[in-house]
Amino acid sequence: MSSQKYNSLLFGNGLLIYLTNIITDIQDDKKKLLNFSTFLNYFIDLPDHSYLKQNYYRYFQITPDTMDNHNKAIDFIKLRLNGINKMGFESWAGLIIFNHEIPKEFLTYIYLLYNYWFDQLNQQVLIKQNMVIKKISDDIKQHLFDNNSIFTLNFDSTFDEYLKPEHIHGRFQIPLKKIRDVIIFFNNDEFGYSYLFGTSGIEKKHQIQSFKNLNCAYYDLSFFYSEKLDLENLLIFGISFGSASIVSESFLKKYKTYRSFTALTSVDGHIIERLEEMYQNNKIKSITITYYSDAEKIYFNKLFNMTKIKKIVSIQHYSNFL
Repeated sequence: MSSQKYNSLLFGNGLLIYLTNIITDIQDDKKKLLNFSTFLNYFIDLPDHSYLKQNYYRYFQITPDTMDNHNKAIDFIKLRLNGINKMGFESWAGLIIFNHEIPKEFLTYIYLLYNYWFDQLNQQVLIKQNMVIKKISDDIKQHLFDNNSIFTLNFDSTFDEYLKPEHIHGRFQIPLKKIRDVIIFFNNDEFGYSYLFGTSGIEKKHQIQSFKNLNCAYYDLSFFYSEKLDLENLLIFGISFGSASIVSESFLKKYKTYRSFTALTSVDGHIIERLEEMYQNNKIKSITITYYSDAEKIYFNKLFNMTKIKKIVSIQHYSNFL
């Protein structure tokens, strides 16, 4: 267990995955809710009269036209299920939205379904895991000097009660009451959502700027824009900084100069860019990044060695903190 203390924390989906992996007192029929891929593979083949489908339909005014759209959206997902399982839902969704491969009328269906999954996970599983969630939160907080600078990329509210993070990529609406909960209107013809998908750091940065201009309450954006923010010694837990799905390896081999442009090559490259900016402004002294597997450790070393913050980055196994 690491004895080092940190002034700030940025955590990602790895913390929720850790939680769902250690839950033991759960009924077998609830296990399908523990991760979205399992839920999605189960959900799309359910008959319309099933509880999960009927409960989902209540968010819509059901007419022959909307049911037709439901069926078409399910067929759209079914045809691409292998790709979703391989890439992960967030990467897949970001790519098809960026490439305009998804019909516009299906977009809300996609965003609402992802939010609906967590709403069900929360209601049926996590609500009974309060002691476990508190224990994990306490284990994390013992590595912090205080709880004043905690941020998350996650959309879910699992650790909100105990860690009280700022949601810098938006948030799921919990409890999910109506379809408009997840929609943010820019104008009559265009709208966004309460959380974001994106293919690269550049694209996410562009979306975040749009939400800043709206002064949108769903997004906590001081991490990106506050001039007063000083992270000092930062702990990053459970963030993959995965490769951007829009940039192919063949492209990077041909145009090698782009490989070090992490805002383009990493799905969370805008985070790296912000940390570089803070380092240049003496607003951060050290960064510790947790890894899960040896492959992830190798990837992190390669990725961060190309950045301006490489001298202050330390990579440690996640078990040093939980």
